[in-house]
Amino acid sequence: MSQHGTVALVRGHGPVLLYQISEHDTRMLVDVKNPLSSDLKKHIATQILPSLPSQLHEPIRAALYSDRVRRMPNSFLPPAPQSHQRGVILLGDAWNMRHPLTGGGMTVALSDVYILSQHLHKVNDVRDWVQMKAVLKKWWWERKGLSATINILRVALYDLFGADGECLTVLQDGCFKYFERGGESVRGPVSLLSGIAPSTSLLAYHFFYVAFYSMWALFAHPRPIPAPRTNESHTNGTPHLTGDGEIHADDKYPDTRVMQTPSILDYPRLFWLSYRVLWTACVVFEPLLWTEIRWW
Repeated sequence: MSQHGTVALVRGHGPVLLYQISEHDTRMLVDVKNPLSSDLKKHIATQILPSLPSQLHEPIRAALYSDRVRRMPNSFLPPAPQSHQRGVILLGDAWNMRHPLTGGGMTVALSDVYILSQHLHKVNDVRDWVQMKAVLKKWWWERKGLSATINILRVALYDLFGADGECLTVLQDGCFKYFERGGESVRGPVSLLSGIAPSTSLLAYHFFYVAFYSMWALFAHPRPIPAPRTNESHTNGTPHLTGDGEIHADDKYPDTRVMQTPSILDYPRLFWLSYRVLWTACVVFEPLLWTEIRWW
């Protein structure tokens, strides 16, 4: 999509990020999980490409044939106070790294540069480490709101959309249903993603709203289930009624799914699943929050 970033979720693999870098060039960032394939081009062509929109297949194949694949190792590096190391100030990924899923590194780096420059402007001599320690301490706390929000959000999004499992799938589906509500359900997360609303409390509100909304959707929304098999051959692949009065699906389409709202008999299992979903949300979010609010 022109002038927009696009994230593709590939089941069994990490997210794929596509974003335009010039009028005729688009960059694709593929998250490759360990163990790394010895042939990344083949891995992308066989494992990633089939899950992307068909109109992208030929351009990506051409790029794989003509260009080299650039590797970029990535991990989560939480920030630490810098006032103990005389004469050195770290910025950007050298100090605070997170997954580049939504470009949070540039947002934090630019904000850090702006805030630090406002404080350095008042310093008479940068070689006076006593004065510089005070500046770095003020900068550390002033940047906390934005950096903590961006760091937690980026890592939480990657943990949510880059992993597999029943509970994470429920949260993924609930997240998309939450966005479909529109209004504040979209404005709030977008303001957090862009750094306009640097608030960990607002982030926690939306994150756990998604978790509880996902749990509610388990009970209230129809879900796909495997369709029963048929003994007759049909060509439309849709469920149909046979002489025995039961609903069946076409044998030619074994992956046929039908939408069904949970019955009261499903509630015990869904209550247990809801508990596990909430626990998973806590396991994803709270350790990240702890790494950001601790000051020692």
